[in-house]
Amino acid sequence: MEEPHLFAAAAAALLGAPGPTNALLTAAGASAGVVRSLHVLIAVLAAYLITVVTFGALLGSLLPDGSRTWLSLFAAVYLAILAARLWRAPTGTEAADVRWQHAFTATLLNPKGLVLAFVVVPFATGPGWLHLAAFSLLVIVTGGAWLGFGALLGSVGGRSVRAIVPKATSGVLAASAIALVMFALRS
Repeated sequence: MEEPHLFAAAAAALLGAPGPTNALLTAAGASAGVVRSLHVLIAVLAAYLITVVTFGALLGSLLPDGSRTWLSLFAAVYLAILAARLWRAPTGTEAADVRWQHAFTATLLNPKGLVLAFVVVPFATGPGWLHLAAFSLLVIVTGGAWLGFGALLGSVGGRSVRAIVPKATSGVLAASAIALVMFALRS
């Protein structure tokens, strides 16, 4: 998408849509607040940039046909494991907190990254530093909004909401894993 307004709208819509990464950002905001969760947002940004640049610019044309199916299945397994971990974690413990490594890996495996790499970021004409800078800003703004939403939920709802958010996040991750398996089986 070479036109700046279409690029920004498509990227913001994809980045802002609920999914595994945004569920983890919400959980991080609810459990630790925005400031103490900024490292999670930085991990998300790094993972999206790695995915978009690696697949969009370097590997997009080199991937064999079946590789997207295997990537989807691998991502589904990881999300299912992370969902189980969050579901079983006792509330109010460090085990229920979202670590940057989890958000980084979930974002690397997030299908949104592939859509952004193959469809939204204009690698055919060369994205240039301006597109990557705008993309980075959109990741920070949308991810920050999800962190803020989680922090708001955590502060308004108190302990009861902070206890529910990891379970809800687990449900979103499990649903994402199921959707990825269904996608992989249809491919």
